[in-house]
Amino acid sequence: MKFSEISSLYSNKKYTEIVEIVENNQEIKNNEYCKMILGFSYLQLQQPQKAINCLRNIKTSEQRKYFGEIYRCLGLCEYILGSYEQSANDFNKSALFGDEESVLWKKLLFPESCVTHQTENVIFRFIGEVDRFEKKLFIMRGLKAYSRIVNFINKDFTRKKIDVYVYRERIDSIGNPLSYTDNGTKSIHIHYKDFIGHEIAHALFNSIYPIMQRNVMIDEGIATFFDQPFTLQEYIEKNQKNIKLFDVFEYWENSNARTSMHGDYYWLAGAFVGYLIEKFGKESFLRFIKIQTPSNAEKIFKKPPKKLVSDFYEILSRYNDNSGM
Repeated sequence: MKFSEISSLYSNKKYTEIVEIVENNQEIKNNEYCKMILGFSYLQLQQPQKAINCLRNIKTSEQRKYFGEIYRCLGLCEYILGSYEQSANDFNKSALFGDEESVLWKKLLFPESCVTHQTENVIFRFIGEVDRFEKKLFIMRGLKAYSRIVNFINKDFTRKKIDVYVYRERIDSIGNPLSYTDNGTKSIHIHYKDFIGHEIAHALFNSIYPIMQRNVMIDEGIATFFDQPFTLQEYIEKNQKNIKLFDVFEYWENSNARTSMHGDYYWLAGAFVGYLIEKFGKESFLRFIKIQTPSNAEKIFKKPPKKLVSDFYEILSRYNDNSGM
């Protein structure tokens, strides 16, 4: 195989294929350009230590033009592993080679002035003036959400702690609107008044499997349902005024073509997730979310997707009637 073909595979996001090819061909692996692409691929596959093992060994001047990107990726890898000092150093080295993206990552992940509160599983970083009482309340809500969701997933998350960057303003350190979760770095960037349980759910559920095929509707539905400790009936009764009806099957089937979801749709998506859990149980649901497509739902739940949706509408109507609203 030509080395240019490895580059083409990377451009087409064929990361697993790259790993299989390079790791099984010593001649290709000995080529430092291919070793670099292998390292980049391991980062994309959420295997930061393997990425580091590749990228730290690239020394030749032929790859010097890539050193900015290499050090940036090393900075991200070290951050994912919780090696913050090394991560910051790598971002600094990357900047010396003219990599502008690393400057933004350094500013975002290592803000110059913040108040840090470390717990066993979460690091809270407050940027801007947040009232002392508000900080305590936010931390308490965050830790309760973390404990509740981890208990549901029943998985030992041995990787680094979740970093939660809490802002007074409605933008993060580099101007992005809040709130959001970066699944790659397992970091949350959130306004101090927003729903921390929603973002904690994103960070934890999207860490269950190294590779997941997420669906916008299911992904946001999970985060919305798990923001509070409700049963399905409690969730529907509590959020009935927020739930806007839409074609769940059509949105589910086509939401992979979307990069975001209208906020009004979150509540119904959350109810649908709650229905799947209540109807089919936790274990089946956790198997389903590895590949969140209608076709995989049929394999896991043994029911056609359109039937799943019609049954959900019936449950939704029943709970609405019972609530007397």
